[in-house]
Amino acid sequence: MTHPLPTATFIGPSRFFARGRAGRRVRWEALSRPPAFARPVSRCPRHPRTPALAALAPGPDAPLADVLRRACELAADALAVERVGVWAFVEDGAALRCVTLFQRTPRCHCQGATLRVADFPSYFAALDRMPAVPAAVAATDPRTAELADAYLTPLGITSMLDAPFRLGGRVAGVVC
Repeated sequence: MTHPLPTATFIGPSRFFARGRAGRRVRWEALSRPPAFARPVSRCPRHPRTPALAALAPGPDAPLADVLRRACELAADALAVERVGVWAFVEDGAALRCVTLFQRTPRCHCQGATLRVADFPSYFAALDRMPAVPAAVAATDPRTAELADAYLTPLGITSMLDAPFRLGGRVAGVVC
């Protein structure tokens, strides 16, 4: 009996599921790239089989800034949101600076905006104690309302989903 060639399904960075020659399901992890026979898929029902995550695979010498810019573009397109950004703490944690922010409609990037911790204590306290800060109506949510006048309203931001990332147990930045 002849068995079909193996197939693999890319489901995320370094994670693949495959069916071996006998049809048995096999899980591969920690691969640096998908096997040659992998086919990209997406779990997003609106964008079936979108190879968005596969497009993130940078070359070995890709600068981190380029990878973050591309990740923001892919996330904005996949989630159909207007803005996606990566912010990092600077000045010994006294401020949060935009590393890159992608705006989907004009298809442009910006960087450099800074939010000082002393100016927005409720927001930064929420980032420190929560795994994510979802705010459907950001201007009135107690965790994000203090951002309204200086940041949300001027930029037309109505909703937020900010996810802090940690290094060494401390919040090092935010993906939003």
